[in-house]
Amino acid sequence: MTSAHTIDFIPNVGSFIEQGLVELDCDKEYLDSLARVIHREEYLPAQREPHCDKAPEDVKWSQIVERVMWSDPPEDFWAAKPAKTPLYKLTMRGEFSLVAHVISPNGFRTKVLYRKKNVNPNRAYRSISTLYRKWNESFAFFFCYECNRLVAGRNIFGVNVPLYRWIDDALCEDGHSRIEIRTDCICQSEPITQPYRAEYLDRVRHLSDGSFIVEKADSGFNLYVKQLSWAGPHSPVTRNNFLEHFPATIKPWEVRERIKFHRNEIEFVRTCKHCDSTKNVGHFYDKETCHGCASRLHGIVY
Repeated sequence: MTSAHTIDFIPNVGSFIEQGLVELDCDKEYLDSLARVIHREEYLPAQREPHCDKAPEDVKWSQIVERVMWSDPPEDFWAAKPAKTPLYKLTMRGEFSLVAHVISPNGFRTKVLYRKKNVNPNRAYRSISTLYRKWNESFAFFFCYECNRLVAGRNIFGVNVPLYRWIDDALCEDGHSRIEIRTDCICQSEPITQPYRAEYLDRVRHLSDGSFIVEKADSGFNLYVKQLSWAGPHSPVTRNNFLEHFPATIKPWEVRERIKFHRNEIEFVRTCKHCDSTKNVGHFYDKETCHGCASRLHGIVY
């Protein structure tokens, strides 16, 4: 009773579209804007591609990377054959809306993730960026590998709720659509946690939280903090400084808790004793003197 349309990994937004899992009802100019947002948020540098070697053979990530590198993507980027049961419907015309086809314990089959009426064409890019963010951070849902469907849950808070599956007409034994509990499905027999699995290309990019970055590693994930280094009168350097390593089974809420901890521990800004201005710590000559005051007091030119 599994779906005939197989999804080969936990997708990001670009690969949802690539696999025909999004029903599109959009003006072309808005699709082009969405492509630019995907290009900005989901582009992966070539040196990270070797991390894909454990993925299933039919994962075409290199093709996705090649396409989202385009500011104006090839026409066939939007031409994927639609799945019989798309996971989302995206509308971008006079009104923007993003609806997830998801199963919840009370039987609802759709959930509105984003809606904006009377979109100003001159500010549409900002609305599309917001829509993308809502889409990429929709942690109320899980993707079940056995069902190949979105199911309801709230694992980010560690709360387990009953999970249901929508049975398509063609898959229903008696020919009628209905809500059914699948006792033989992994989403029923085991708690759904959707960890960041190193062997799959799952959502990691959304964890780039300000100065904090989570990167895939061979045995899990590494947490870095982006910091400016400008200790002397030379060109500034921005470095990703390693903080800690996470196992591949770590949960999203656990990563966020660690980021929150480090954010409280690390000093990002500082107030200059001489001019009372607050600046990034990378712009300080020492703990009390900013670069501007160091130039004025000590003749150091940055």
